[in-house]
Order: sequence, then C-alpha cells, then structure tokens
Amino acid sequence: MTNKLQRVLLGSCLALSLGLTTQATAEELRIGYISPVTGIFAQVGKDMVDGFQMYLDEHGGKLGGMDVKFIVEDDQGKPDAGVTKAKKLILQDKVHMFIGGLLASTGYALAPISTSEKTLFRSIGRRPDTAPTQQVSVFPAHQLDQLAAAPAPRPMGLR
Repeated sequence: MTNKLQRVLLGSCLALSLGLTTQATAEELRIGYISPVTGIFAQVGKDMVDGFQMYLDEHGGKLGGMDVKFIVEDDQGKPDAGVTKAKKLILQDKVHMFIGGLLASTGYALAPISTSEKTLFRSIGRRPDTAPTQQVSVFPAHQLDQLAAAPAPRPMGLR
C-alpha cells in the first residue's frame, strides 16, 4: 500500500467523518456511505449524502488527487440493515472505506464489521465516551481543511 494512498484515506476519514482494505488501488478510491435515506431519519441522511456529494462535485470527484467512486446504501435507520449494507459494500463492492452510523445503535453495530473485515469505518454520528470499541472515530466536518492534509498513521491491523 502506498504512502500516498494511506494519506488520502486518512485525510478523507478525518475530513469527512468517513475502510481501507489491502486490495486498494491508486486509480480509484471506493467509499461506501451507509445512511438512512428512507424512514424517519431520511431527511438527515439525505442531507448528509448530498453534502458529501457536493464536496466531491466541488473538487472534481477527487480526494487527494484520486478519483472517488461514492456508493450510497440505505440503512433505513436500522442497525441490522446497516450491517447487511456494510457487508455488501465490503465484500461485493470492494470499498476501501465506509462511513455510517448516523444513529449510535447503527454505529455500534457497524464497528465489529469493520474490525472483522479489516476495513476502516468512520462514524458520522456522535459517540459517547463509553463506546465499546476504539475503532469508531468521530471527526467534526468543520475541520475539513485542517484535517485533510494530516499525516496518516497506519490503520490498526492493516498493512
């Protein structure tokens, strides 16, 4: 895995509150986004999807010079649906990273998938200090410019 790709992935995570697999390529960065776009939380979920897409549009569909394939999945605000979508994104779509967990219950359900599949997951929701895992991180979106260029430490368990 190249140092540039690691920096792009971590910068994306930090900047956009956004898994990294060992099969990453330098040509395209595949980002999965799990959010409720139907159900009671649909408006918040759609706004977050639209905001991420607007950022990509404003930057030519690129993060750190890499083309981004943005794949959105609807978890309907249900943790079990989020787990199913995360597995699909990782195993079928081969995403390099995934973002989700608008609701705390969904974030807690997604974290073990991230660990077992060795794919970086970033929660888009708030996380209490009593979170059962350190794999889930929350980064405020307003820190985009400062965090996008941050040096990338090696993600835990990945080569």
